[in-house]
Amino acid sequence: MSPIQIITDLLRSLPSKVRRTLYTVLAVLGLALAAADFLGVTSIGSVSMSRALELYAYISPAMGLVAVANVSKPAEAEVADFDEDVDLSAFEPVGAEEAAGQAGSAGVAGVAGAAGSTGRLGSKLTRISSYS
Repeated sequence: MSPIQIITDLLRSLPSKVRRTLYTVLAVLGLALAAADFLGVTSIGSVSMSRALELYAYISPAMGLVAVANVSKPAEAEVADFDEDVDLSAFEPVGAEEAAGQAGSAGVAGVAGAAGSTGRLGSKLTRISSYS
């Protein structure tokens, strides 16, 4: 388990009201600091505004951990069992019809076909050679 998973599991063990209160306090504290900075407040008591914002920057990641802890764990998905056999009789490889139709193409497509490239590549090479 990663440290983040351990912390979120510990936070999940707290009552949901406590987790919501922690999240709200952190959000309101950030909002209050942002508003104070916007209004030009230079200090809060004996703490300068830059120091207060720095301290909030250290504790603000906790808000994300509390948010993750507030989300319940996803339910385990049930795996579907397929008892039916797959019928592949109607399966046709992609590009089989295109390759058959371009087998007689002249020019670069013929060279590409000789090199082992057929289908869409051959038609693109034909279009490219027509520009030169």
